[in-house]
Amino acid sequence: MINHKKSKINREFEDLTLYPRKISLKTNKLISAVFLDRDGVIIEDCHYTKNPDDVKLCPGAKNLLRELNNKNIIVVIVTNQSGITKNFLSWEEYREVNNRMIKLLGYPNPINAIYANSYISDQPPTNWRKPNPTMILKAAFDLNLNLKKSILIGDRLTDIIAGQRANIPKIFHVLTGYGRKERGEILKLIRQKKISNESQVFCKKDLKEVIKDLIIEII
Repeated sequence: MINHKKSKINREFEDLTLYPRKISLKTNKLISAVFLDRDGVIIEDCHYTKNPDDVKLCPGAKNLLRELNNKNIIVVIVTNQSGITKNFLSWEEYREVNNRMIKLLGYPNPINAIYANSYISDQPPTNWRKPNPTMILKAAFDLNLNLKKSILIGDRLTDIIAGQRANIPKIFHVLTGYGRKERGEILKLIRQKKISNESQVFCKKDLKEVIKDLIIEII
């Protein structure tokens, strides 16, 4: 297990942006944090998105994140960005896309932190690239999160595996982004009971369906 207290960010391949969002002292006791992938979950996946003008929110993204913000729930984005190392885009262009996304989500910014990496391989297993859980574990340390009371939402198999490796109890798989293409692998994973005993995976169409389940939990 990596010691996050002593770990340093490798600026060539790893990026962390913390946003100064004030959380009420009366924090939500039911959900500690919601982790989301970025491309294909919050914004449409344009395959190595580099132009801010191409950024469009996925169905339900704005409403879900606004509701989480209203309920004092920490929102953390964990995203693989191998296109940076492959020279399809730069870190600066990646951040410009983030800025556009945040603008579309509206004020106040509902995001607490974005963890990103540009690794091409997930080896060694301590690096930040999903399906490794390292970005999730790093966020839990940095933000003092209780992963046993957290939720993860993703469109890719790597998202789901990262969530279960972090022992997040409730994981949502959506059909947006690569979700439709990878739903078969997700269902296979569930049928073969290869999901951690600590985790349960729920299959939804998009964030509009996810929010219906979450609203019941966070009221």
